[in-house]
Amino acid sequence: MAVAVYPGEAIAEKRTSPTKERRVFVTGIGVETTLGNDPDTFYNNLLEGVSGISEIEAFDCAAYPTRIAGEIKYFSTDGWVAPKLAKRMDKFMLYLLCAGKKALANGGMSEEVMSQLDKAKCGVLIGSAMGGMKVFSDSVEALMVSYRKMNPFCVPFATTNMGSAMLAMDLGWMGPNYSISIACATSNYCILNAANHIIRGEADVMLSGGSDACIIPIGNLPLQYRCGVLCSAHYFIVKRWALSSTSRNFICYVIKD
Repeated sequence: MAVAVYPGEAIAEKRTSPTKERRVFVTGIGVETTLGNDPDTFYNNLLEGVSGISEIEAFDCAAYPTRIAGEIKYFSTDGWVAPKLAKRMDKFMLYLLCAGKKALANGGMSEEVMSQLDKAKCGVLIGSAMGGMKVFSDSVEALMVSYRKMNPFCVPFATTNMGSAMLAMDLGWMGPNYSISIACATSNYCILNAANHIIRGEADVMLSGGSDACIIPIGNLPLQYRCGVLCSAHYFIVKRWALSSTSRNFICYVIKD
């Protein structure tokens, strides 16, 4: 249900534009990507036009026409996420937690600095387009065997907002905390809304961005059909893994013998 609400005349009259808006600065960046796990490596690879597309290794995709994706090959939670949690969480949450904490470290937010912050004015707004697809998919498969095999956290860990919530709880931050899901524009909207929270004085510090990890067999199906259409039209078909020279403009290619 959607409801349009308009302020009453009395309320509208009381609204005044701020005399001076607060300025917003980016003080730290954290990344977990196919092009690198630190800002410098990531940025340099972007400048050099390095491709982040490679053959999928997370599962056997021999039966799928689509066998390539932007898969993060080198990723570690050591020093960032407790091992017990790392075993249960979906990768989209692990990417989010690690990148968020790296952003704080990159911005010089030491424990001493963190202790001086008003945590009620510190928020987390990191979105996800798909949420915990791997956790949910694994739980469905486990349910086919027995409900006792299911991850007891499969429902909360599958929701798109849980990554932001877990990071906020880990840091003890109690400011604005939610997520936005708008497909490929998710991160941009999260960053924009986080900046607005600071401008309006609702927060002093915000962690914002986006995280997804949907390279799984079930997540690969829509990609398979999309590439099937390209195959039938004889577009973008390659006969070998010429990934470094062909995977450009976000086009997915299919092997054709």
